[in-house]
Amino acid sequence: MSYRLPVPGARIIGGKLEANIALPGLGIEYSTDGGKQWQRYDDKARPSVAGDVQIRAISPDGKRFSRAEPVKA
Repeated sequence: MSYRLPVPGARIIGGKLEANIALPGLGIEYSTDGGKQWQRYDDKARPSVAGDVQIRAISPDGKRFSRAEPVKA
């Protein structure tokens, strides 16, 4: 069965990335190097970011991803 993952919502406030997603159970990843490496987002430990940031959703099994979207500072 094919399905599409929603893109998370995100913003940068005070140099910290804040993100959320509409569907519980999906993970969020972010990249600061143009999508070469992705890191798991943890809302309890919001990461400090600078420069270009991209964000995407990841399925619970880690096999599917949403499209990557840039985050505006």
